[in-house]
Amino acid sequence: MKRLLTIGLLALATATNAQFNDEGKTIDALCGHKIFATVEGDLNKDGINDVFFAATSEADATVPSYYGFYFGNKNGGYTLIKHHYDMPLTKNAKFTINDKGVLRIQNDFGNGNSDIFLFRYQNGGFYLIGGKKDRHKFDHYDFSYNFSTKKMIKTTGEGKNATTETLEMKDLPVLKFGWFPLNWDQLEYFFDSNLDSEYKTVMGIFRLLQVKEAMHWAFCEYDNDYHNPHGSNGRYECTLDFTGGSYWVYETLKFIKKSDDVWDIEYFSEGGERTYEEYTEDNGETFSGPSNGEPTNSSTEDFSFEDGIFVYG
Repeated sequence: MKRLLTIGLLALATATNAQFNDEGKTIDALCGHKIFATVEGDLNKDGINDVFFAATSEADATVPSYYGFYFGNKNGGYTLIKHHYDMPLTKNAKFTINDKGVLRIQNDFGNGNSDIFLFRYQNGGFYLIGGKKDRHKFDHYDFSYNFSTKKMIKTTGEGKNATTETLEMKDLPVLKFGWFPLNWDQLEYFFDSNLDSEYKTVMGIFRLLQVKEAMHWAFCEYDNDYHNPHGSNGRYECTLDFTGGSYWVYETLKFIKKSDDVWDIEYFSEGGERTYEEYTEDNGETFSGPSNGEPTNSSTEDFSFEDGIFVYG
């Protein structure tokens, strides 16, 4: 039977062993992965250059999926501050650090479409402070986001014919690097005023599982409560009840808050083959139809999301 949710247990189990050294005297000594991009700049504004890595664990990979932040030391060398993994970007992604210490990530999708995310080191973490969704080349609009002021500006049209509209963003979720996919098309829930910040935090984790291809996209229907997490007060659940031509599967995914930075995740699946049985109606007429058989397989998997990293075991 084809399982719809295929969490990569090996990837989750070994992800905390990502090849970022805790410290090193040179930049070359810091990262054991294949380097996609290295960016230097003063992230923590202490007058010393720091380093951000985008890397991949696959020798032939063309997109980054591992990320490391290092602070420069006064006496030389670098110290690891934070690392994340399994947050894929496009092969044309670009990275810069400006003179204010802001990390700029531009995710390019081709055809002139791009997403920009801006992160600043504050309160001991790398937080999203703004960004832009640019769709001007063909769709003739963009959204600019300022998460510090909670304002969103939409620009429609080109040149002298362009118009702008300013909107307020409410109940923003946890906005640390690694807590949500870097793709604005997958983050529509950020701007839904009917959703509270905790729910939006869970949705970010949920979306990450999907872009990691750890979860079948059939779980994700933004307007369908049961295919997105639903719940409150630190407990959320989504359900997939799928019937295909020759098999059926029932799956649940639960999110349980342990602290502001840690969520436990429970996954359960069972399924089996579908069979065709003969039915007799009251008038004596018979016909054949499909029927879900008894479960032939089931599995339970428990893991956690700890400050931007999925941890299994």
